[in-house]
Amino acid sequence: MLGVMIKDFYETFCIKKNIIGMCISLLFLLTMTFLLNNLYSLLLIINLALPMIGVSTLQYSMEQDDISQYNQILLTFPVTKKQIIQAKMLSILLFTLCVQICISLPITFIHTYIFHTVNLENGFFIWAIGFVSAFIMNALSSIGFFWLGNKKGTIVYMILTIIFAFGYICIHILFGIDVLLNLKLNQILMIGCILAVILNIVSYYTCYILYKRKYA
Repeated sequence: MLGVMIKDFYETFCIKKNIIGMCISLLFLLTMTFLLNNLYSLLLIINLALPMIGVSTLQYSMEQDDISQYNQILLTFPVTKKQIIQAKMLSILLFTLCVQICISLPITFIHTYIFHTVNLENGFFIWAIGFVSAFIMNALSSIGFFWLGNKKGTIVYMILTIIFAFGYICIHILFGIDVLLNLKLNQILMIGCILAVILNIVSYYTCYILYKRKYA
């Protein structure tokens, strides 16, 4: 399992075009953070943009696996299909945790202590909701990639991004983003956590079944 994870991380962080793409995305987010220092940009970055990139390790590794036909070679190794899926899910989990702790949380603190966009309590809940949203997106995107493959899975990934962005715009136009902070945030967070756990369990078993059928 560790070897599979190392391979996935290598293909994510050590291939030139992937590194360039991630650096450009990070610079864009940092630019938005300092130029658009308001509640709307904070929510857009923390609850939409950053949660979408957790599945990048799966997308990049599947792209390289398709090119090299690596799965056919991998299945000859002393590792089960279940362990392969577990390794890929753990890779996504670790990368998501890294993004949320090393990028999302500092951006939240910048808006809280430097720009004073929100107070500490609301800033924490915005970050926590983004944290939960990342795992929900991981679960949905993973199923799309294992079901349809890298190319078609990327289309599903983009569709999910558009749906979430459209929902954000609708809430902004119809109710105003400030209304969200007046809701019962503890209940929203609890419901989100339960939903994230259920979806990730379903996603794991679904991805395992899809992988097993594809390489039966």
